[in-house]
Amino acid sequence: MPRKIIPKECGCGCGGVTKGGEFLPGHDSKTLSAVIEAVGGTSNLKLLVESVLNRQIEVKL
Repeated sequence: MPRKIIPKECGCGCGGVTKGGEFLPGHDSKTLSAVIEAVGGTSNLKLLVESVLNRQIEVKL
């Protein structure tokens, strides 16, 4: 039996409707870029997330 598609509002807040996913195509990347810019860069985002989670994030290279 095929999976039932449940449309959802796009997670970025654009007002668009997905075909069941969290974001419309490309909107996840645009949202991430906007968040990174809003907090002043990737390093600041990492520090903010670590403070909310109350633990260090391990970056694997």
